[in-house]
Amino acid sequence: ECTTEVVGLADEVLSTGKTCEYVKKSEVKEFIIATEVGLVYRLHKDNPEKKFYPASELAVCPNMKRTNLEKILWSLEEMQTEVRVSDEIRKKAKKSIDAMVAIS
Repeated sequence: ECTTEVVGLADEVLSTGKTCEYVKKSEVKEFIIATEVGLVYRLHKDNPEKKFYPASELAVCPNMKRTNLEKILWSLEEMQTEVRVSDEIRKKAKKSIDAMVAIS
């Protein structure tokens, strides 16, 4: 989701879960977080003794804000929401998901 140049500036490039683990275990007290700003609030809540600075206050994903546990539970129980994609997109998505699972 970032250009190679931006990734090159980072000390670490991690998934959300790995970022939370990294921050919790780290002795560092200040972090610049370059992802959706919602993670900054979660990190601060879980690590109140540390300081977090969002790389951009504009990094807000409106779609992430629409998803909550109730909606996920409903979707899993009712199995009524179906997403159809081409085989080409499905293969690319599977490759990405497999890579995320492998590093988590």
